Amino acid sequence: MDKQTKERLGEIRAVMKKYGFDKILGQSAKSKIRKGDDDESSSILLDDDIPVKLRLMLQELGTTFIKLGQLLSTRPDIVGDKIADELANLQDDNPPITYEQVKAIVERELNGNIEDLFEDFHHEHLATASIGQVHEAKLITGEHVAVKIQKDGITDKIDLDLKIMKYVANRADKWNSDLRKINLPGIMEEFDRSIHKEIDYNNEFMNMQRIEMNFVDNPYVHIPETYPEYCSSKVLTMEFIEGAKLNDVYASEGDEFDKKLLAKNVLDSYLQQLFIDGFFHGDPHPGNIMILENDVVCYLDLGMMGFFDEKFKRDLSEVMILFVDQDVDGLINQLMYMDILDYDIDTRSLRRDLNDLFGRYFGVQLNRFDGVLDALLNLMQEYGVILPNEVVTMARGLSMIEAIAHNLDPE
Repeated sequence: MDKQTKERLGEIRAVMKKYGFDKILGQSAKSKIRKGDDDESSSILLDDDIPVKLRLMLQELGTTFIKLGQLLSTRPDIVGDKIADELANLQDDNPPITYEQVKAIVERELNGNIEDLFEDFHHEHLATASIGQVHEAKLITGEHVAVKIQKDGITDKIDLDLKIMKYVANRADKWNSDLRKINLPGIMEEFDRSIHKEIDYNNEFMNMQRIEMNFVDNPYVHIPETYPEYCSSKVLTMEFIEGAKLNDVYASEGDEFDKKLLAKNVLDSYLQQLFIDGFFHGDPHPGNIMILENDVVCYLDLGMMGFFDEKFKRDLSEVMILFVDQDVDGLINQLMYMDILDYDIDTRSLRRDLNDLFGRYFGVQLNRFDGVLDALLNLMQEYGVILPNEVVTMARGLSMIEAIAHNLDPE
């Protein structure tokens, strides 16, 4: 282990110890063999303050750990509702870099002087986060754009932390039976793939190109235009979007917006992404959707996308039909066929609990998704089922979209 890794590992251990997580992970050799320590770590896992302590620890450890926490906040089936809800409060902010640093990155990545590339480039940032920041600009050809710039050194920091995270995850999986159930090494592999997609802006560029093609014939959906010659793995230049925020649309009165039509456009566009395209926005919260003139829905921040192949789309469509039909036996059999449920699961108890769930959430017809999907995820958690990440992302996204549509049109 090199000096830099040892130093960072020491920092991480110190912060973990500060919040009591060294006992959970069994970091010392003595804790592996000392009688009673397993009980001690288990009691810490049951501590009511654990969600807050975990959030504070991840916040203190920096960018990579904050991103891990944000991923876990979308997986209540793994960490439980209390921890997931608390981790949703993680703040992904960081001091902005200077204009001189931004200028150097842009010129290096785009192979030219910023004055030759842009007619105007605002020195003040529009937004900043731990990985990058956004500036308003105008291309030399006149287009009004937003330029997303990745901060220098982020990739090296993330790779170092990932190496240590995997070491800690493997150690925890080996020595702590409670944590072994949630497969920390598997979570780390998923996180590794996820964060490397996020820090490669070429990935978001390709996502935007692809989803734009999927809606090319739909006049009610808009994806910001991208400018390939002004993009790289660390710079992403896109159309500057000027529209109404959803919260302003909710509060609006009069006929400025056709809210009933907007609700339909939002819901229809997301269902197309899920069941027709198999390529969908992974985080469609209200901040990532703007409303343009003529009730056009504009999706923003397309770095996190979900993907279903053709077979999975067919299987998922069958699940939804069985779900709406309240066919409990068919639903269980389909989930087994998809390898989501093990064949040795207690099907009698699961059948009873699914019937109870349908009885609580279904009336004459299903008219809201959010409550029943959350309840279904919680039920799967109770049975120790670790759902595929894409399924959880879909369920979370569909709940967000349903809530947006309901706020626009309560009927």
